[in-house]
Amino acid sequence: MDFIITQEDYNEYLSKKSAINNERIRPDDQSFFDALMTVDMKNDPDGKRAIEIIREL
Repeated sequence: MDFIITQEDYNEYLSKKSAINNERIRPDDQSFFDALMTVDMKNDPDGKRAIEIIREL
């Protein structure tokens, strides 16, 4: 079975989406841990949630 997606098909798909889910938020040269260290974990809502998740492990 061949599954071929043309650029036109992909562009149409993107035009119908409100957000692209596979975008990288951090630069290629930044590791996951580097990204964690750049956030004020105690004052950032996402940082607080990350701390809660880590504590639950």
